[in-house]
Amino acid sequence: MGLLSLQFLLLVSIVIILYRVVPWQSGRVAVLTAANVVFVASFASFADGPAALLPFAAYLLQGWICIQALRVYQSRLALGVAVGWMVCVFIVLKQYSFIQPLLEPAHVYVTLGFSYVLFRVLHLMIDTATGEKIEGLSPLRYFNYTCMFLSFVSGPIQRYEDYAREETRRDQPRLDGPQFFAVLTRVIIGLIKLVFLAPAATTVLEGCLRSMAGAGGLASGVPEFVQLATANLAFVLFLYWNFSGSMDVVIGAGRAMGFTLPENFNRPLGAPNLIDFWTRWHMTLSNWFRVYLFNPTVTFLTRLHTNVRLAPYYGVIGFFVTFFVMGAWHGTTAVIILHGLILGAGVSLNKFYQIKMRSWLGKKRHLKLNDNYIYTRLSNGLTITVLGVALACFWLEGSDLHRLVRTIGYTGLASAFGCSVLLTAIAATFIDGLRWFTAKTRIDQGLAWPWSRQALVALGLLLLVMYAALTKSDAPAFVYATF
Repeated sequence: MGLLSLQFLLLVSIVIILYRVVPWQSGRVAVLTAANVVFVASFASFADGPAALLPFAAYLLQGWICIQALRVYQSRLALGVAVGWMVCVFIVLKQYSFIQPLLEPAHVYVTLGFSYVLFRVLHLMIDTATGEKIEGLSPLRYFNYTCMFLSFVSGPIQRYEDYAREETRRDQPRLDGPQFFAVLTRVIIGLIKLVFLAPAATTVLEGCLRSMAGAGGLASGVPEFVQLATANLAFVLFLYWNFSGSMDVVIGAGRAMGFTLPENFNRPLGAPNLIDFWTRWHMTLSNWFRVYLFNPTVTFLTRLHTNVRLAPYYGVIGFFVTFFVMGAWHGTTAVIILHGLILGAGVSLNKFYQIKMRSWLGKKRHLKLNDNYIYTRLSNGLTITVLGVALACFWLEGSDLHRLVRTIGYTGLASAFGCSVLLTAIAATFIDGLRWFTAKTRIDQGLAWPWSRQALVALGLLLLVMYAALTKSDAPAFVYATF
């Protein structure tokens, strides 16, 4: 059941109506439970019938057993054993390439949602073992929390206490005129990203790849290093529009229900460096890794060696470990390890650069440099380009890379890198100019119609975009669902 399917649209519409109509909190929980069961069960039809859900159900049950055991045995050893067990079972069920030779051929089963269920279960296990209060965690709430249909496929990763507060809320938030318009606008923006912008970026990427392979295309005649730079940026844009568009749809649907989901994006493509980028992109995942991997790693290093001069560099190591693991999590093949290495190296070098620049320039001059517009835009271009290089593992085959090295050489690859930085900086400057023009001319204030007219226009746009989504065959599937 994809986000652009008629089935998902019907399910969301029914749930929103029932969730708003049912006056009892227990009744709303029953509606949510039914929606979660239907949504998870819908993926079994694409596999091997109801039996395809048995490994997933067994994994959920193991998580519940581990949580209950950690309530009794609150120790580091018990936590380590439980976390190790859940991670190992996850690796086996996801069939990572390095263990596939050891596995016997199995029946097809549902693997979608395992990753985000793992994050939620580990969050409950770690907090339980460390003495955090996990109140009201019944088997039913455990299922609804781990399998919430709006965030099951790819987040956002909501903390349990925030989820429990939303589920147990007695009074539904009002959905008056302005709020109704805001919900419609959020969903429309998400659908536009999914139906129009993401496919446009895919078209550019495929055109560049065909042209670089000598098969013609729109980019024929353009220098190959420019094509490579364009393809690099096109995939970043595709991933952003595809992922953030999906988040807009599910967060908007949640607000229509009266169920608040955490934000997952905050204009990440405008980030001046990689560290800042990861506080804006997939924020709930970044926060999860910060709390449960980065902070413990830095704390461990600090306790291991209390040298004050080395303390700033513990963050460099912590960033590398965290983002290597985060990058490697994104897939089950060996090439994803390269993605993790590039990501970890990029963020850790970013931290190392910040430390050295502050040491050489001093705090005031370093802050002044960061306020320089040209420096900020070039840094932004470098950030997005390095991200694109790390993501190239997902769209650039090894044979294609070897061919590019033969045809344009390492000088051409370096030129493509520099071209990507400049293209991103120019695009960001153009967008800044548009924002300045909009604020100066107050165009947005000129469209301040009464909310009823706004809602009517938004509803019409929603129907048009939904029609396009249901009839557009080349709209890409939600790419993060594969992670």
